[in-house]
Amino acid sequence: MKKILVLDDHEKWHILAERDIAYIADCSIDHAYSLNQAMDLLKTGSYSLIVSDINLNMGSSGSQEGLYFIKYIRESGSKTPIICVSSGKCLESIVLQAGADKFVAKSEFYPEFIKAVEGYLK
Repeated sequence: MKKILVLDDHEKWHILAERDIAYIADCSIDHAYSLNQAMDLLKTGSYSLIVSDINLNMGSSGSQEGLYFIKYIRESGSKTPIICVSSGKCLESIVLQAGADKFVAKSEFYPEFIKAVEGYLK
């Protein structure tokens, strides 16, 4: 069974991601609501796909801990596909340069997210 890690500080996006991923594939999903939680999960498991928000720290405007997370994953040598989601479309080139495989704006979450997940899980 494929395993996916979802990192976002908003519960709403976890619910949407889980619903859409379940529509596509039978897989288990680990949820992380903070950078530290996600990094701990990475130490104990391997994933077929990672879905990460960029702007973490609910209530902290402009925090881009998700970029650090992407760089951390890539510097560890991992080739796990990473789909980044964010409200800011201007971040696309930044997250792709950091090592993400795909960027999906939250405003275009459905159906773009489904297409991206299908591409990496099939």
